[in-house]
Amino acid sequence: MLDQDIVGFVFSVIIGIVGIGYCSHGRKNNPYYLLSGIALLLLPFFVDQFWWLLALGCLLMVLPFLLDR
Repeated sequence: MLDQDIVGFVFSVIIGIVGIGYCSHGRKNNPYYLLSGIALLLLPFFVDQFWWLLALGCLLMVLPFLLDR
């Protein structure tokens, strides 16, 4: 099994990449994506436990779709 620190680091990088995509999309089209992207970029700095990072990251990735309806 992989070490949880390595998995947490990889997931933090993935969250950051999605955050960059949401920020670039949000600057042009929708402010919900911009705010969610900023939150996704800052999330790994404040959350250090893997399961909280996973849960909050998934919530922030889905939130713009729910608010955009």
